Amino acid sequence: MMALKHLNFAATLCTFKDPVTGRMLEMRYMSPDDLDQVCLLEEKIFPNPWPLNAFMSELMAPYSHSFTVRDRDRKS
Repeated sequence: MMALKHLNFAATLCTFKDPVTGRMLEMRYMSPDDLDQVCLLEEKIFPNPWPLNAFMSELMAPYSHSFTVRDRDRKS
């Protein structure tokens, strides 16, 4: 099994204002800690969601870059 890429998962890459809601959002590298929430969203949004191991494979692949976007004001 390959190791996770050495990334600073906690680092905010950029922040921006949502043009629809006006809320401040931040973009970060996706981390293994994000996968539970990512998989929940995947199941709600897509008829054929990716399984957890597919996201883990993407996090380990040197050619893949996965990101999350979060509402800065939301606590969870």
